[in-house]
Amino acid sequence: MTRPASSSNRTVSLFPLLAQRYGQGEACASALLATTLLSFLTLNLGLWALGVGGTH
Repeated sequence: MTRPASSSNRTVSLFPLLAQRYGQGEACASALLATTLLSFLTLNLGLWALGVGGTH
């Protein structure tokens, strides 16, 4: 079974889809992107502060 080419390169999240019903899809997608980036940064900073995964 093959997938259509258009669906193979898109990531779908439930929250923007639900918010779209109420006209808030773009705002929700933007907030989701911002929180994902912030969590990536804070997790990496926390691991760096603890000395986890550093080079020897």
